[in-house]
Amino acid sequence: MATRRILLALVAGAAQFAYSEAQTVGRIVLASDERMLSDAGFVPPNNPDQLALNVADWFTGGASGSFLVWSNHPGLTGSQLALAMVSAGHDWTATTAGTFHLGTLLNYDGVFVGGLAADTAVLTEYVNAGGNVYVMAGSGAFADAAEEASAWNPFVQSFGLSLSPVSNGLFGDIAVGDPHPVTAGVNSLAYDDGQSIFELDPNNPNPDTQTLISQPGESLLAVCEFTNNRPPDDSCAAAQPIGNGTTAFSTIGATTDGPLEDHPCQQTGSDIWFLYASPCPGTVFIDLCDSNFDTQVFVYAACPTEPGQALACNDDSCGQQSLVDFFAQGGQTYLIRIGGFEGAQGTGNVTISHTGTQLTGDVNGDGVVDLADLATLLSHFGLGPVPPQTREDGDLDGDGDVDLSDLALLLSDFGTSCV
Repeated sequence: MATRRILLALVAGAAQFAYSEAQTVGRIVLASDERMLSDAGFVPPNNPDQLALNVADWFTGGASGSFLVWSNHPGLTGSQLALAMVSAGHDWTATTAGTFHLGTLLNYDGVFVGGLAADTAVLTEYVNAGGNVYVMAGSGAFADAAEEASAWNPFVQSFGLSLSPVSNGLFGDIAVGDPHPVTAGVNSLAYDDGQSIFELDPNNPNPDTQTLISQPGESLLAVCEFTNNRPPDDSCAAAQPIGNGTTAFSTIGATTDGPLEDHPCQQTGSDIWFLYASPCPGTVFIDLCDSNFDTQVFVYAACPTEPGQALACNDDSCGQQSLVDFFAQGGQTYLIRIGGFEGAQGTGNVTISHTGTQLTGDVNGDGVVDLADLATLLSHFGLGPVPPQTREDGDLDGDGDVDLSDLALLLSDFGTSCV
């Protein structure tokens, strides 16, 4: 189990959420008004540049980051905000070109949205995959406050908060002064009739939820932390051993550890990892056809450090599921990466088969003739020929039954290996 923390900063009429995947800390910043980070808000006594840099530090853990502004609203696209971020060493890209999907967002350490509707399901997937999101409400860019609240509530309500469907009528410069990392050093912020933020269940609040800024009857800033389950094989470094046969898997809750590859296997997210040791030289088949989501599969010789290092990959082979094969060297290990197109998550079965040179007594095809093979043969001993037995049952001479001749073949190879 890993801990994911979500910072919900509810700033006077400007909604903010922060999620950080590094160190399994999730941070979402929800700002209830657009004035705070707009050029109009960069006037004394306000210092919104400090707020913006604090948010960036929370998203990256203090490192220089790359941020996408998916908005055409001056509350997020002003020159003063861009200058503050770039001067601090961050990459700052403001554009709505292209497609708003998980594959795009995963290129960035954080995404700033507001003033323009965005797919809240994609935002939720992004957070679940380890992404960071800043949401700006109170923009006035929608028909009314109710429509703006309905645009963002499907996302923010997933984290226990909700935007008010009416404007709160607050105006002016609001003193901050809270010691929280997001507001540290922030003296004052501009505010212009935003939307207040409230907890969905104020009678049973999360014990880690804390209000940082408030006006009478209005919540303006809050933090919330919670835990999140992730698969044990969530990273390449934690790849789980896997052999031939069928293994159940789940990518639910997985983050993205591998690089964003190019065509024909682009836009992969939410990946898990397996470590496969090839017992013999030959072709290995990896079958994800028995899965309930849009899968992608990759094979690497080692944990990848950049795109283009995959030995093989497949996106759609059996419907939206994947099937790939590659030639494996005997005695070599390979990393198998299973992810979802645009970060799709789900469950399934992965079946691995190996068509390399096989020892006569190797019943289970793992490259070694050992007690496991003997146990399988003995469990079928005396069976056949109707229904006929197969090699996987211990019929090593192919005559349809498992008898002393098959046992003799196995014992002649016992203890040998093809690696």
